[in-house]
Amino acid sequence: MHGQLNKLPITSIPTDLYEGVGLIGEGMSIANELELVDIPQYLFPSVTILISTILGGKISCSDVHPSCLFIKVGRPGSWKSEVDHGFMDLVKPKFDISQKPNPIYGTTDLASYKSLPTAVKKRPHGLILFDEISSVDLNKSKQLKALWDMSEKADNTLGKKQYTINFMGNTQPVLLKENLLKYPQGFDFWCYDDNGAFPRASFIHDITAPSQNKVFSKSWLNKLVALYGVKKPPGSYDTTIDSATDIGMDNEVMLFMMDYTKALNNVVNEESDDNLRRIISRREASAIKFALVHVGATRNPEDIFKPIALADIEWGAKIADIQSAWKLNVFKTVS
Repeated sequence: MHGQLNKLPITSIPTDLYEGVGLIGEGMSIANELELVDIPQYLFPSVTILISTILGGKISCSDVHPSCLFIKVGRPGSWKSEVDHGFMDLVKPKFDISQKPNPIYGTTDLASYKSLPTAVKKRPHGLILFDEISSVDLNKSKQLKALWDMSEKADNTLGKKQYTINFMGNTQPVLLKENLLKYPQGFDFWCYDDNGAFPRASFIHDITAPSQNKVFSKSWLNKLVALYGVKKPPGSYDTTIDSATDIGMDNEVMLFMMDYTKALNNVVNEESDDNLRRIISRREASAIKFALVHVGATRNPEDIFKPIALADIEWGAKIADIQSAWKLNVFKTVS
């Protein structure tokens, strides 16, 4: 044991990674309209995972899919779950399709299904919300064990259909420190462990009621619907498993990734701890994953099937680096 942190470090998210960044910046900017707490560490993952969920089954790159496994970390009463439910209440009615499971939000209660694979079969590209993961025994929960296993599979097919898993859970700093090593390496943590006053926050009212004050929320929602409605180009995917379209990378991105991977390998070779080595090496896939999110957030819907461009991968690499640095900092302290 290297030692204990009295307080987990805040996940630093520079403003240039969301302000002016298409659907991400627009989604975070409507927090006031939705009467949500203005904490980037809560808003950024909630908006990002919505976009990655919508992109599920549409695009991929080099066997990497827009599949986000997020845990928001903050003290009790800091409106972590309210942020998720605020966006859910806004988005869900728009995506309720007759005779079909909602494609955006999966079950909030995994116990309602006999197994996680059953839930994923019904929503192969859905979003699983788990309000308070702190109350679940990570070692004994069959549902979470299945989630861990499915998220780590190299071949993400189930019942001959391709799936993507997007998962959002919340926990408290003290409980995360106790359980950090139990989470698979693919999880990302968005921490706001602050004992000071929270930015403006109020409880959510009926945000589905007609209101001229919701004009920006409605505009953003319409853009999400347009993104969800875009169809994969014929011949660009395997119809048997309904696979995503591999959009590839342009030449600039290939050169960027060669340098990025080389630098990561140098850092990995300098590290002796296997857990830390895995955290570092995962940055390559994470950079591509977040680049795909950037594609969906910043392009016209019909353009998402064009190759990943330099602006996409640079943004994705910055997010991957932020998460890697946070994990390395915390893991070195609590492991």
